[in-house]
Amino acid sequence: MADIPQRDEEVQRIILIEGSVNLLVLIAKVIAGFTTGSLAIIGDAIHSLTDIVNNIIAWIVFDYRVYPRILNTRMDIENSKP
Repeated sequence: MADIPQRDEEVQRIILIEGSVNLLVLIAKVIAGFTTGSLAIIGDAIHSLTDIVNNIIAWIVFDYRVYPRILNTRMDIENSKP
């Protein structure tokens, strides 16, 4: 059970890294799309924007999933005090 908080931190770190990389890819595609005038690359940049939105949603959902576990752990600790 002690490994769960560490795993949660690793998952949040992965979501953050993935979101950061998606942001860099989005910026590169927008620059390339407007520089070359390619609507295909701009369209792909919009697709990258949806990836970032998915990362944000994953982060929010993960936070809401983990938060009750933190509260329960704190309550268990407080209730176990003599």
